[in-house]
Amino acid sequence: MEYLGVAATAPDNLTKDWHLGSAIDANQAVSGESHYMDALEAILGSSVGGHSRQRAVIAALVPEPDNQYDPNAIMVIIDGQQVGYIPKDDAPEIGRRLAGKPITVAARVGGAAVPGSPIGVRIELPR
Repeated sequence: MEYLGVAATAPDNLTKDWHLGSAIDANQAVSGESHYMDALEAILGSSVGGHSRQRAVIAALVPEPDNQYDPNAIMVIIDGQQVGYIPKDDAPEIGRRLAGKPITVAARVGGAAVPGSPIGVRIELPR
């Protein structure tokens, strides 16, 4: 897969027969989503029947060693759009696991039914 011009390989827990669904163990928070609400609104779409919105997706984790604020920064990309970062405290360990290479992981995007309400992202890191 390619996100923002960066090829990202799928981890072993994602196969071509794998289906996104409620079985996602979204065990890692994403930070900074408030800066990417337009992208997240486009990814999540509108509410059906006034219910809260939730979508299972594939996210790319892309190391950003040239980040001016944090050389351990890891971008989170969904549908070709940046939606946040791995939290600063978690990035060094996750970065070691990525070995400097982008990967794709299962993720869940969710928010209230009302457009403009906060939207959150959680990802499933491979064990």
